[in-house]
Amino acid sequence: MVTKRRQQWGQERRAEQFKGSALAHPESAEQRYRASIESMIGTMLADFEKGLAGLYEANPLAAQDESVTTQARRILSGLGRKWSRVFSECAGPLANRMIDQVDRFSKKNLSASLREMSGGLTIKTPQMPAVLYDKILASTAENVALIKSVPAQYLEKIQGIVMRSIQSGGQGTREVFEEIGHLGQVTKNRAKLIATDQTRKITAAMNDARMKSAGVKRFEWIHSGGSAEPRELHVEYDGQIFDLDDPPVIDRRTGQKGLPGVLIHCKCRMRPVLDFTQYLDDES
Repeated sequence: MVTKRRQQWGQERRAEQFKGSALAHPESAEQRYRASIESMIGTMLADFEKGLAGLYEANPLAAQDESVTTQARRILSGLGRKWSRVFSECAGPLANRMIDQVDRFSKKNLSASLREMSGGLTIKTPQMPAVLYDKILASTAENVALIKSVPAQYLEKIQGIVMRSIQSGGQGTREVFEEIGHLGQVTKNRAKLIATDQTRKITAAMNDARMKSAGVKRFEWIHSGGSAEPRELHVEYDGQIFDLDDPPVIDRRTGQKGLPGVLIHCKCRMRPVLDFTQYLDDES
């Protein structure tokens, strides 16, 4: 009779999964990172526009002329060097500050989730597992490269706008600066994409490393919802349980595997899942 009861209890435990609260993304860290990059971009855009304003005021049509072309190239080249230096100097501190904020958020958020999962018990989450340290180094390098690439890409595109206006026989100042204004908005949008994409990727990597170190092997996929064009695959995954060591395919086109929040524009989250069946005795 006792054995039968223990078998029933074991079967109930096997069917039971312990889940923590859904892990969040550090919105405040994302917003601060985005604001810092946008601030630099805004100052850079104003500097470029000021430098070009003098050229177009002196040459309203900026018609094809060797002296005008030389002036434009000199102005753009000087501004390009200046802002490449500024972004290079700021990239490291900006990336480090963002990663530090995400790290503190991730540890606190995961600790709260594991505490809820365990019914109030504190499950230790390591400060910095070795594998996480390596991921942070890689993430820092990636973010520094992304920030440093902003002025170079902007310079290449604004050179195209200015040189086309000269080679085509001249455009009015208004038309040229409308193009430049549009380019500026595209550049600011890129800052938003960098901030959102990178903070979510880094958060996922930190949660992954710390969950494994705390003994959590599985997670539940939680689809974000609310998107105008949700990824069908991610909708299918909503509520499903996956292994951290063998995450699901997140992009059917490429076959890429990964965690919620890793793909660009992915707002999906994950919930830690702990399964104690491995500790139960298989008794007959």
